[in-house]
Amino acid sequence: MKSTPSLKTAPFRNSRDYLAAELDWLDRALSLLLHLFHRREGKTEGQGLFLSQKEAERLLTSEIRPDNRPKSRINDPEADALSAALDRLRREILSRKKATLEKGGALSLSHLTHLFQLSPVEETALIVTLAPELDPKYAKLYAYLQDDLTRKFPSVDLILRLACLRGEVGPEGRFFFSPQAPLLRWHLVQPVGETGLAIPRLNQGFVLDERTVAFLLEIAQVDGKVLPYLRSVQREGGEETVLPPHAAEIVSQLQRLISSQFQRSSVPAQKVLAYFYGPGAADGREIARTLCGRLKVRLIEVDLIALHQAALSGIFPFSEGLRRVVREALLQPAALYLTGFEKGREEGDWKTSETSAMEALLKEAAWLTFIEGAQSWVPTAPSEESLFFPLLLPLPGPQYRIEGWKGLVGRRPSAVGKEEIESVSIRYRLTLREMEDAMALARDRAALRAPTRPEVAVDDLLWACRERSQTHFGGLARSITPRASWDDLVLPESVFQQLREILAQVRHRPKVFHDWGFEKKLLLGKGVYVLFTGPSGTGKTLAAEVLAQTLGRDLLKVDLSAVVSKYIGETEKNLQRIFSGAERSDAILFFDEADALFGKRSEVKDAHDRYANIEINYLLQRLEEYEGIVILATNFSQNIDDAFSRRIQTSIEFPFPNEVSRLEIWKKHLPKEAPLADEVDLGFLASRFKVSGGNIRNIVLNAAFLAAEGGEPIRMTHLLQAIRREYEKLGKRYSESEFVLPAPAASVLPAVSPRRRPR
Repeated sequence: MKSTPSLKTAPFRNSRDYLAAELDWLDRALSLLLHLFHRREGKTEGQGLFLSQKEAERLLTSEIRPDNRPKSRINDPEADALSAALDRLRREILSRKKATLEKGGALSLSHLTHLFQLSPVEETALIVTLAPELDPKYAKLYAYLQDDLTRKFPSVDLILRLACLRGEVGPEGRFFFSPQAPLLRWHLVQPVGETGLAIPRLNQGFVLDERTVAFLLEIAQVDGKVLPYLRSVQREGGEETVLPPHAAEIVSQLQRLISSQFQRSSVPAQKVLAYFYGPGAADGREIARTLCGRLKVRLIEVDLIALHQAALSGIFPFSEGLRRVVREALLQPAALYLTGFEKGREEGDWKTSETSAMEALLKEAAWLTFIEGAQSWVPTAPSEESLFFPLLLPLPGPQYRIEGWKGLVGRRPSAVGKEEIESVSIRYRLTLREMEDAMALARDRAALRAPTRPEVAVDDLLWACRERSQTHFGGLARSITPRASWDDLVLPESVFQQLREILAQVRHRPKVFHDWGFEKKLLLGKGVYVLFTGPSGTGKTLAAEVLAQTLGRDLLKVDLSAVVSKYIGETEKNLQRIFSGAERSDAILFFDEADALFGKRSEVKDAHDRYANIEINYLLQRLEEYEGIVILATNFSQNIDDAFSRRIQTSIEFPFPNEVSRLEIWKKHLPKEAPLADEVDLGFLASRFKVSGGNIRNIVLNAAFLAAEGGEPIRMTHLLQAIRREYEKLGKRYSESEFVLPAPAASVLPAVSPRRRPR
């Protein structure tokens, strides 16, 4: 039968019990130093406020000891007794500490020492700097022992003298407090004194970092400096999302790898760094969240762009902010998920040296890190202590988007049915993460509409998906919700037939490409590329809107003024962003005034011509890779480059409207609610004035404002005045005879009947 361990070997109850024992040892060590101080200096009034002649002479004759060990004492029984008691207490603490760790107990100070590979001297520094955080008496004692009442924080010299009493310091002790050593490199302690003031290292004072205090006392607290930039991405309830096969396989592989390392040691021998890139990189967070859920560890997300902006604002240097983030992950412990890496690297938000420093830091400390990017990337210097995995993530397929939407819709009250979920899944190619964001937007919109019983409707979901997809374009394109119908178009039957053929190409793509095998014959050019040509105002934009409305897709109108840039390479980046974003939303890309971007290449005479041609070549390449619908509209088809013309599958000429078409357009542009005088002769306007549909729209609207100003229905005089203004705007010549009405209408005006409509 085993005997009960004595008090000297009984394990500590917890971390605070252990720290109390260390502080007890510190009290006795300070008593010994105080005794030696009085024996050497005597008791002098005003101690610490001035330097006496006796003290100055003693300093000049004192022996320099690089290891800071106390000199041998002669005939000092009191000091010998204090030293012996101190040694006994030290052995007892070490014995109890060993017993605690052997029983599987957790001691915060020991764990901190292990995490950052601290030396015994650095561990002593933590105890000495912790003491004033718990009892103000230590600040007074430190000031007295340092012979300076203004120095209430322990200096390197005092810490080393105390470490000597533990037998834990050699001549190299002062270098444990250099900026490259763990204490300062990991911001476990902070130097005190005037910033930028150069002082001898032995005189430098230190205070314990607030996050270190909280960790040692086992208080749940996050570093306040980086707290605004940390976001927990743990899901409530621990439920997992149904992942696509490639993502589920990644989770299984990483789980096996990390679990095998934990079986061999409590801390993985090799750090794991996973880099997600590709169109589905945003789903890396779902992979990381699922993996951490299975490993039962926390996961925190950090936006590197926000962290760098904080550095630019002077809150802290970027390297310090990132190191504090990694330190927080080690202390929690938690895995790290870093976003914004690709944007910062490509757009120059941080220098190459900062990227290299980040790589080195992650390899050195972070045991499990995920980085979300866009393009392929490999660290510059491989390390045997870390494992790096570049993981290409495609967009999830339709079936898994459907499963993802079902899971999200099922968590909240919703009126979205199965067929509507399938329609949304096909229409918007979102990642799982983007689907979560869109669902949150839809819930907020439903709450705004019905605060008491918010129920997500399909309109809320479509609106949210459209808003979420719009973020990919960054102002380069504008999403137009199609409202026009076939009844709004006034075109020849041949044009209608061509538009219907375009619809047939889109609707039967699965049958032709997949079922009939045409996909195997085409490596590129699988999209639908259409060219609308014709004079301004003939219905090109309206026809594009009708096609989008019929197909149930968004119409993305590209803003050429934002796309084309004078800076080399920026135009290509903008085009890449537009095409990539359009692929995610299955939208129709509409380039109005396309000749400005798709114009003919010119002979290379200077650098400007060469780069302009490079832009067109890139656009040709990107157009062929795009598998969606692209509509180009131009007033000058002859200006379109021949290479684009060859790739166009359908070219539709929108003719200038004849008299019959103009009459129909006049009728369509007059709302039923608008009051119209009996005198208005739309047939006369259609035959006399040869203007396009766009001009007619402007004329009708301006005439309505003129009538409203006069407080009367829309009359012929208002319409004729609006036509004059339209002619003047166009720079079109006219004679007053054109505006003379036929004799019957020019005589006495008949009575007004505001509700009468033309036939």
